[in-house]
Amino acid sequence: MSRGIAVARVICIFCVMFVHTWPSSHGASLTGVVTPTFQLVFKLMVDVLGRSSVPLLSIVSGYLLASGGTHRWGHLISHRVRTLLVPLFLWNLAMVAVLVAGRSLDPTPWPLPRDAATWVNMLLALQQPSVNAPVAFLRDLFVCIVLSPLLLVLLQRGRVLTLLVLAVLATNVALDLTGVLLIRPMILLFFGCGIALRVHRIDVGHGIIRPWAIVMALVLAAATVWGPAALTTSSATTTIEVATMMVRRFTVAYLFWCAALALADTRLGPRLRAIEPFIFMVFCSHAITFALLSPIGRALVGNIGNPLYPLYFFAQPVLALGIGIVGATVLARTAPTLAAWFNAGRLPPRRLPWQHTPVTSHHKDRHAA
Repeated sequence: MSRGIAVARVICIFCVMFVHTWPSSHGASLTGVVTPTFQLVFKLMVDVLGRSSVPLLSIVSGYLLASGGTHRWGHLISHRVRTLLVPLFLWNLAMVAVLVAGRSLDPTPWPLPRDAATWVNMLLALQQPSVNAPVAFLRDLFVCIVLSPLLLVLLQRGRVLTLLVLAVLATNVALDLTGVLLIRPMILLFFGCGIALRVHRIDVGHGIIRPWAIVMALVLAAATVWGPAALTTSSATTTIEVATMMVRRFTVAYLFWCAALALADTRLGPRLRAIEPFIFMVFCSHAITFALLSPIGRALVGNIGNPLYPLYFFAQPVLALGIGIVGATVLARTAPTLAAWFNAGRLPPRRLPWQHTPVTSHHKDRHAA
């Protein structure tokens, strides 16, 4: 299991980086701006793989928490403050420093907030995503950890109650009953699914890799991407969109897990697992890396309509991965205490993963996503 989890973290975080690539125009229509082929590729990488990688990270977090035995709530929360909220604050602070320093170089400089409430939200993501948008996931994960004792009690009461609880969490995704408690309510749903899988001892090993299930998941994922387009005139469009989104996230999470289990047993497995100790810092730093690379992007491609943009689109996550790994290693060598604070309390390796790739790995399961 631990080998599959390590590989899953690497491939999921690599894919989620596509959501934040420069320029941030994912909400705009690409019709007529890029070729139909790249429009399809863009949708696949951003909306299907990118946005659907977070659910598996949430499932893994819930599964590992439920696997950890009995926790004292106070100790659990204090530990998560150090491993989730402190990195959340530090990485947002780093993003603010980059944006402020780049104001004189940016043709559209980042607007400085004018009130304290905006500053607090930008650094701690209290009510909406922070200035370093990806790390807002840590904030929602912390809320899930706070609620975990209640979820554990309820989900241990039997499978019927488990299904009811998960149905309530799914309903919350559509209705947003938790309000500002959660920025992305779907994270709690998948976190609860992870707890349920562990509590009820459901086999999530290689036995779940079935050709017929993979084909069905691929068909469902494709149907949820293009099927709702035919229903845009329906009065229940929002409900349909939320329902299809949840189906897509579940099916792609399953496909990601199957891929992780399969890759873990290949020659590529040890290489991916060697990257895993760096992947938290890669995740937290990739938006900063993209911001630093944006002047190069403007110089090379100008905008998303440039024929060279597809190359730059795929290059950004690769560059962020490499820069994040090297940066983590340098920080671990020069300022180990600071590196541990930025890396959720764990010191990143001092050696680059390509300097030494182990044949086998026995990584200790970690609770952080």
